[in-house]
Amino acid sequence: INYSLNYLQALKIRNTMVEDNDQKDAPERTIFVYNFWNYIKGKWSKSRGPEAVGWVLSKIPKETKDSFKKWSEHFFDLKNLRSFQLFFGTGEKCPFFVKRDFSHIRARVAHNLKFFYLNYVAIAVSIFCVAFVTSPAVIV
Repeated sequence: INYSLNYLQALKIRNTMVEDNDQKDAPERTIFVYNFWNYIKGKWSKSRGPEAVGWVLSKIPKETKDSFKKWSEHFFDLKNLRSFQLFFGTGEKCPFFVKRDFSHIRARVAHNLKFFYLNYVAIAVSIFCVAFVTSPAVIV
């Protein structure tokens, strides 16, 4: 694997920071993620990426931007995030009872996806964050 010199220097800095760190309880992975994030930010700011993104965004019609903003505000509205008790069915007599009829199962799955979609998104994001923090090298 070919790593750039800057990336290898960032890893060297990471190791030095871990050795010189006064807070011995600070996890090494946190320092690695911090250094890796700063490395990526530095590469991004030195590239022409911000200019390219600005150019692309300037070409998107205002109506499309407004429509996307309206859709994202609706999609990520926190009132659609269901409670822990409701999501896991705690306190219900038979929360996961499903008739063994395929059409009923299909209808129930479709309803649950619509009703709990933000909970599913939150779980997926949480799993991604945990995976990223515990194994940041996986995304490289």
